[in-house]
Amino acid sequence: MQLIFGNRQVKSSAGAFPRALLCACLALTGCAALDEPGFADYEGEDYWDSGLVYHQHIDVAMLSSGFSSDELMLSGFVSAVSVDANDLYFIDEGSGQLVQVDLAAMTAKAIVRLRSPSVPGLHVDIDGKVYIVDRANGRLLIYDTYLADIHPLSLGSFLANPYDLAIGGQGQWLFVLDSLDGTIATVDVFGGVTQVMRPELPSSMSFNTPAAITVVGSSLLVLDAGADQVIEFDPYGRPVGVYAADDLANPRALAADSCGRFFVADDQGLYVGFADMSLPGRRVSIPELSGRNISDLWTDGVFVFVATRDDGIHSLLLDPSCGAP
Repeated sequence: MQLIFGNRQVKSSAGAFPRALLCACLALTGCAALDEPGFADYEGEDYWDSGLVYHQHIDVAMLSSGFSSDELMLSGFVSAVSVDANDLYFIDEGSGQLVQVDLAAMTAKAIVRLRSPSVPGLHVDIDGKVYIVDRANGRLLIYDTYLADIHPLSLGSFLANPYDLAIGGQGQWLFVLDSLDGTIATVDVFGGVTQVMRPELPSSMSFNTPAAITVVGSSLLVLDAGADQVIEFDPYGRPVGVYAADDLANPRALAADSCGRFFVADDQGLYVGFADMSLPGRRVSIPELSGRNISDLWTDGVFVFVATRDDGIHSLLLDPSCGAP
């Protein structure tokens, strides 16, 4: 699938582009879809020079189940967000619920109540499984969207304060970040904890407040909210790069796509960087997000979803886009 925004051609993989949001894009923003073979792609494009186009606001406090007798009673204070092809998942911090939203019908249903709904640890994979950090009980919860079944996965005693998670290894490995000391537990989705890393730190930097984790290729990116920087680690926990060290102010959320771009939300808005020390990052101005209390970010390389604690969820279109993670 390829898209045109104005005079800008954007290539997208069908698997990465949420179909319901594609319909919304065609209906609301007037972008044109082309399926012509040989249409120009972005091979060799400077992805770091990326634009973000405001797309949609989802007022989660107004979502309903579609049945008048089933009130969700959502607060609209969102602490985490993740999306698959047709559904959006978020944690409503005020009501303590994990919520699933059908993006085509814009109807919602509550899945489970959480004891620790303030953490950003939420991820849905391509196999229809939703992983949630249950900080209060030191474990993960796994929701199977096909079986409508929830079961726990213990983290043992390896993490004192599990906070965020990312998925890698073609969906086989989960990386769970401890927000106290930056310990990262590698979890086999079919079993349990297989490895615990205590990352070495860049000699000139401190690892004060690990706040988010994501995967870029075979590396891990960790957002250090205390030192206002993003640190790249290899699979063995060794630091290989430090990004945005002079550009961030009280960062709170991190996401990355398969093109190597990463996105950070801080007090100044959104920052777009690249997991390459030779490429500079830059600020992107989104007036609709000005002054919002951003809590979490999620991207598939086509959309960036922005969760807030005061204004629901916003979606942005990336230009240029890239393939599925």
